[in-house]
Amino acid sequence: MAAGQLDFGIDHVGLLEEHLAAEGEAILRIELVGGRFLYAIRLLLSPRSFNLCPADYCELPGIADGVSGRSLPIEAYDPPPAIVDEARRLVAAAGMDVGGVENVVNARDGYHYFYDLNALSNFVADAPTVIRFSLYVDLVDLILERAIDAVSAA
Repeated sequence: MAAGQLDFGIDHVGLLEEHLAAEGEAILRIELVGGRFLYAIRLLLSPRSFNLCPADYCELPGIADGVSGRSLPIEAYDPPPAIVDEARRLVAAAGMDVGGVENVVNARDGYHYFYDLNALSNFVADAPTVIRFSLYVDLVDLILERAIDAVSAA
């Protein structure tokens, strides 16, 4: 760094992050709508990849292709209530009505580390197969509730 060989862009700020080995080679996402827990998923990590996106447009070749032996990289997950509560607090502190909160369980110490809040969630693809229900009803209910509240307040 002293030699000035790293380009930190126009603001000259560099960010270093510690890589945490993910327990079970998976990251976790908790989705909340209106402060209510909607669902959680485990995203199985691919070897030699840093793809943490659970949306269908982020699929990598060689996964669930009928050839590689790997199954779908996403599965339903039942998080501990304390982790859901922490996700709820993070979303509320950010002032978000809808949010995905991503975390990883560190393989070295077993603790959950939260690393991402997504206000514009890319809900899990093929929800009825993965989480066994359609989540859009909850989202529409929240939108209608907010619209009715706005009309009532006017």
